Amino acid sequence: ITNYDNNCINTDIDPEEEPNMENISSTFDFTKSPIYVFNKFKMSYYEKSKSFPKIKEMIYEICNKMHGKHGIIQTGSYSNAKSIFYDAPNNIKQRLLLYNDSKEKESCINEHKFIDDSILLGPTLNEGIDLPGDLCSFIIISKVPYPSLTDKLVKKKIELFPKWYESTTSNEIIQGIGRGNRYKEDSCITFILDACFIKLYNDTKGQYSEELQKRIKLDRKSVV
Repeated sequence: ITNYDNNCINTDIDPEEEPNMENISSTFDFTKSPIYVFNKFKMSYYEKSKSFPKIKEMIYEICNKMHGKHGIIQTGSYSNAKSIFYDAPNNIKQRLLLYNDSKEKESCINEHKFIDDSILLGPTLNEGIDLPGDLCSFIIISKVPYPSLTDKLVKKKIELFPKWYESTTSNEIIQGIGRGNRYKEDSCITFILDACFIKLYNDTKGQYSEELQKRIKLDRKSVV
């Protein structure tokens, strides 16, 4: 599922205890499910104020290009989701399903299934969601979902397991990408707009399966 050596470090397991573990190749067809990674704007704390307006423009452009299709925009936080929603052009805003909590999220997901070109917008859209086929034709990851460094539990985990922070973030992204491929012939295009992903990917590349690595198209400079 993820990189074995990293998991051993993060969970304090001796890698020699399970010498027979091996990766199992996926049987899914990913030929129509590329992952486009853009390298121009970073959503880090210090760069977000300059980058976010540009990333929102990219989001709206992608949504226009995906006219008539269902999608997901993973935002990393409720505040990011609201900013994307309220700044959106009217023709895109009417497609966006924004939620404020878990109950509204469930309602939006149910509504999403009955609207031809709706787009789910918010955080926590990276797991526990089953949207097969046309229910998810594209995914936009607008921000790398790093855990908050202001959380005392997060700080303690980093202290105990130094690789946990990046490892768990990559796991979140891998889970998020998987929302669009639910069966063997399913397909979905993914756009990762936060350039912070490039360093994360290079640092944790072993967590990404060979099939997933082949799908990643780096150094994208435009959504065209």
